[in-house]
Amino acid sequence: MQTKKQITSSHYASQNLLTSFQIKANMSTSRRSEERNNNDAHHFFKLILIGDSAVGKSNLLSRFCHNKFTLEFNSTVGVEFTTKTLIIDGTPIMAQIWDASGHTKARAITDAYYRGAHGALLVYDVTRHITFVNTQKWLADLRNHADPNMVVTLVGNKSDVRQSVMVLTEVGKSFAEKESLYFVETSALRATHVEKAFVDLVANIYRNQINRKKDMEAHETMALSRSKCVSISSGNNEPAHYKLKIESFSLLSEAGIEVYESDVFEASGYKWKLEVYPNGSKEEYVNDHISVYLVICDTKNLEKEWEVHVYFKILIYDHIRHNYLTIQGGDGKRTRFHEKKTRWGFRKLISLESFTDAENGYLFGDSCEFGAEVFVVPKYTQRDQCLSMMKPPVTMNTHVWTIPKFSVLKDEPLYSEDFKVGKVKWKLSLYPKGFKTGKNTNLSIFLRPHDVGSDEWKVYAKFKIRVKNQNVAGAHKSEGAVIKLVVYICMHFRSVKVVKT
Repeated sequence: MQTKKQITSSHYASQNLLTSFQIKANMSTSRRSEERNNNDAHHFFKLILIGDSAVGKSNLLSRFCHNKFTLEFNSTVGVEFTTKTLIIDGTPIMAQIWDASGHTKARAITDAYYRGAHGALLVYDVTRHITFVNTQKWLADLRNHADPNMVVTLVGNKSDVRQSVMVLTEVGKSFAEKESLYFVETSALRATHVEKAFVDLVANIYRNQINRKKDMEAHETMALSRSKCVSISSGNNEPAHYKLKIESFSLLSEAGIEVYESDVFEASGYKWKLEVYPNGSKEEYVNDHISVYLVICDTKNLEKEWEVHVYFKILIYDHIRHNYLTIQGGDGKRTRFHEKKTRWGFRKLISLESFTDAENGYLFGDSCEFGAEVFVVPKYTQRDQCLSMMKPPVTMNTHVWTIPKFSVLKDEPLYSEDFKVGKVKWKLSLYPKGFKTGKNTNLSIFLRPHDVGSDEWKVYAKFKIRVKNQNVAGAHKSEGAVIKLVVYICMHFRSVKVVKT
């Protein structure tokens, strides 16, 4: 179904251009807005077809969208567009394709449609050399009025008429490489490479956007890492203490509001508020980022020379992925609020470019949401731990404990004399008749540190306990001895000292 709208533009009339033109919308429904709302596409790209008149732009569009071709030449009046949904890398993408008239007098009309376009097919007729020459003028217009990130494909159409070719493939390729354009030759008549031209253009736009987003996120992360905002993560958990939802973010700037102060909220026994600078803090000489600060309130009720130590996080809601971007300050360390410093935060929380990019999901229908988490911690921790590791000695330390008249010992445990290895004194204990589970069935021997000077010591030791078999000279076996017992302890150790502050 086709709908036609007659639009009169006083802007063009003031420039002595065409005062009216037709837009023919070739769509599956009578209302373009209804189709866009009902479509499941995740992305929307505007494409434009440009080039001289009669190069085959309309037939390329008709062949791609409806698989139709007409031999009758009807010059496009003004601008017409068609929409089609494509699947690129598993993602539904709606392409709105505009076909502008190639007549010189209508080129001023198409200039307005360059703005907002994501990609362009610059078409020439391979059988008419002048149309190829004029691509330089079309390209100049494009670059003067369009987004610098626009993706452009140079299309040599009517490649089926080989006997009349005036522009060789190599010439088209060379020009495309020189101007950093993609290149393809097509035949709308035979449907050769028509779909490839459109699909590849949309795919290149989509992948370029993904790459730019990754670069932007990497740049954002590096910028935050160079400041005090080094911990960046994302998660599904909602803010623990406060959420600030702004319904019309753009109106803050339009109303000339440099800083928006949130309501006071309570967290960890103290009162706080957020300060949001929609266009950056002028005091901090920021104008391309959003600045957000956490402020402690009602400090008059606090004791003299008060200090509050906190871990705090600022969160930004992602409406597309339904999670939160979390930025934690202070290089992961405690932040100290006191009488002379009641405000801490991020002068460059996130760039306005990244925040307003619809692909990121932070600003959805001019609505955004910030969050805050504030955890107060003691000025000093009640217990610190210091780890002191000692390298093991090259040779093992050996201590020999000889026990005379072993066969006459009773159940009572026997203790060796102290012996020192490294900085620690040690003691062996022996249970002739066994201990606990080894009672009356085994000989039990234990090694323990002795007189370390504090109960706060932890010692990690590597040791071996060997019992000499006195029936075989020079042999060492883990078997009980008769009459006399000789115990060898070979060890090295590592120690950990835990000290209270």
